[in-house]
Amino acid sequence: LASMGRDVDSGLATARRAVNAPPDSATALIYLGWVLTLTGDQSAAIDCFSTSLRLRPSDPLSHMTYTGCAAASVLAGRYAEAVTFANEALRRNAEFGLTYRFLAAAYAGLGQSKKAADALSRMLSLEPSVTLTHLKSFLPYQNRNQAQRLWDGLREAGLSK
Repeated sequence: LASMGRDVDSGLATARRAVNAPPDSATALIYLGWVLTLTGDQSAAIDCFSTSLRLRPSDPLSHMTYTGCAAASVLAGRYAEAVTFANEALRRNAEFGLTYRFLAAAYAGLGQSKKAADALSRMLSLEPSVTLTHLKSFLPYQNRNQAQRLWDGLREAGLSK
């Protein structure tokens, strides 16, 4: 609903209902965290992801949760935190292309051009068709300033339009 359907409000309401259905649902918290990144509430997103990790510390899909933390951190302009979260995600699954997207933007935000380009290169080896236009077409970030941090970082890392 939120990402592909571009109906962030309905996606947020659905995710919130899911969190309340089975109390302390780690999976529902992950989805709510991702929707919150779209709404611009990055602190709440990180809280959801962190709570999910506490509820299910050995989750085999924890790389997605750490990637969510990296995404929220990039969008909030907290690039050093984003690098830490992304590296933890990659330690758990180095083949998850989405993580490299946020790692590249974070390194660019820190002025570490070589590391940004390397992360982008790895992302493109896993997801060769990704472009800025493609990402912008289906990621309905509601806070334009936050989204611009991601777009600028990816552009600086070398992602084509």
